Amino acid sequence: LASAAYDHFLTCGDDSALQLAIESYHAALNLFHEGCPEWKDTIESLINVFDRRILLSRDPSSVRDCIALRRKLLAATVDHERALSIDHLSNLLYTLYTQAGDSAALNECIQLRRELLHLRPDGHHDRGYSLNQLANALNEWYGHSGDTTTLQEAITLYRAALELRPEGHTDRRYTMDGLGHT
Repeated sequence: LASAAYDHFLTCGDDSALQLAIESYHAALNLFHEGCPEWKDTIESLINVFDRRILLSRDPSSVRDCIALRRKLLAATVDHERALSIDHLSNLLYTLYTQAGDSAALNECIQLRRELLHLRPDGHHDRGYSLNQLANALNEWYGHSGDTTTLQEAITLYRAALELRPEGHTDRRYTMDGLGHT
């Protein structure tokens, strides 16, 4: 039912179908033990529905709901999937900060992005991305708090990301943009 309601929403744009999909996925979650494959599939489907709602509505309550689901999923995530789960959660926390000014969300985002950077050491193919994401969050924290130590750390991280994103790299412009706004 949840999947059919979501498909109907995607086809017709009917908000009541989106709400029915959310309610149905929530009901389905109660049928499974937390962490089992069916539970994980269901929670990921529910997260996808919330992701769509967030894109359409820019409603902080939807972001908070999705954050709660991402936290549950992270708690049940095995080690080799942890980095991706942390990345998704930190991005939602960053979104909550930008939409609602929730400084606790930004603080948690920074903590998670530090953990993510630890999971992506030198030589990891996503290290440049992780450096840039942490620098972005620290730059926001500087804007919020005025803490110049945070600003200096953001600059250092942007420079490290630039080393991993040489001239011609498709993501270099994002790092240059971030560094330019510090």
